[in-house]
Amino acid sequence: KIFSPPLPRPPPPPVGQVFRHRIQGFRGVIIQWFPECPSSQAWIRDAGPFEHGLEQAFYRTLVDINDKPKPHMTVAPEEDIIPLHDEEEGVLHPMCADYFSHFENGRHIILESIREMYPDDT
Repeated sequence: KIFSPPLPRPPPPPVGQVFRHRIQGFRGVIIQWFPECPSSQAWIRDAGPFEHGLEQAFYRTLVDINDKPKPHMTVAPEEDIIPLHDEEEGVLHPMCADYFSHFENGRHIILESIREMYPDDT
């Protein structure tokens, strides 16, 4: 039997990345990430089970108001984040200005004050 080493894992999506939710279909933007699920057991029970379990990255996101008209923030596991790299328009959400200075080259650009928390995401 021929042994093939596992393929390298792609880097996780950064803060500012526009994505489509794999199950719910909405567009959103990542505003924060966690190495493991930050949510309560009640949320985990309601939102799960997760194919890749709880020991995967989880992302706090803003949902585009074109997809869900009431401003909505959610947490999503990495398995449900499909990065969109060629978007011409950013996510529309009233809280985007709290996290991002502008939209450029397919992603939202993090505010200087937040950049320090996520230096690898710039």
